[in-house]
Amino acid sequence: MRRQPGVLPLLLLFIVWTVVAMTPLMVGVDRAITNAVQRVASVTLDTGSSLLTVAGNIEVTAVLVLPIGIALMRTRRRLMAMTLWAGFLAGGAVEGIAKYWLPHPGVPEALSRPGLNVMHFAIQTPYAYPSGHAFRTLLLAAAVWMTWGAGAGHLRAPLRYGLITVTALMGVALVYLGAHWTSEVVGGYLLAVLCLVPVHAASAPVHSRGR
Repeated sequence: MRRQPGVLPLLLLFIVWTVVAMTPLMVGVDRAITNAVQRVASVTLDTGSSLLTVAGNIEVTAVLVLPIGIALMRTRRRLMAMTLWAGFLAGGAVEGIAKYWLPHPGVPEALSRPGLNVMHFAIQTPYAYPSGHAFRTLLLAAAVWMTWGAGAGHLRAPLRYGLITVTALMGVALVYLGAHWTSEVVGGYLLAVLCLVPVHAASAPVHSRGR
């Protein structure tokens, strides 16, 4: 029997990080990290980072989460599919509420890199915490691993490291472009981990969940 991660500790961690992200100290750390990352700025990095962040756009991830759930359904993992879809919606709801009610201003225009003007569906909100791109990227990367990782055979290791690399680079790209502060990216990752708890639990064999 696999030991499932607890919801309450992860929820507490997310809340604690959210409080930390609001402190003046973290504001200074955020700005210092962004300034450091942008010291290596170039047109090539602007273009590559912009293209990479497209993968985290809500319209892209909304399309991707549907076939992943259907693939789970086809392999008789209906509970896992339902919890994945529920986690995607619940996390999005938390993101939306936080961006309207938590006073965490986003990166100022002066620190934004030009990048590519990739148009996508976006809702303007007063605040920017947590990062929806980071949340959705990690959620879907983990879902892909739990769906196809076990049957990947000799591609198992490349798949794992590829998903980790894309998820990490997404976070760096968001900070580099000035789309999000580091605290917002970390908040998005933590929200994804929290929403993945029921998905992970649903991936366990039925007899294991019943013990």
